[in-house]
Amino acid sequence: MTSSFDVYLQRKNTSLEKFRYRGQVELDYTIWTENRAYIFEAKSSLRGGYDVGWHKLAYPAQRFMKLTEENGLKISPLYFLRTRSNGVNTIYLFLFPPIKFREGGVVLNDAEAMTPERVFRVDLSMLNNN
Repeated sequence: MTSSFDVYLQRKNTSLEKFRYRGQVELDYTIWTENRAYIFEAKSSLRGGYDVGWHKLAYPAQRFMKLTEENGLKISPLYFLRTRSNGVNTIYLFLFPPIKFREGGVVLNDAEAMTPERVFRVDLSMLNNN
């Protein structure tokens, strides 16, 4: 899906710099509840490492901005990462705070928004009895 919307960068002097994003926006999965939508970004890094790109969730969240304004719907980003370390396959789920929109866009480098509220870990070898 190609979209166009405003995004902001917070500068050290506390000013916001707005720019217009025009490009592809991908959303891997969404779970809806009565007052919240959980949006998922899923990645696999079987060589190890933790590539958790919060911005990959901020861009697709824009399509729900109008629903947050009209209905108070909260948009909660979830980052699903499958990784392998020391021969162990593991899934991590990073739950971030609900997206806060600002003046028709989202601030991309907001430290509070990019810090997970919860992190869940599933060791897949425990599920397979290996």
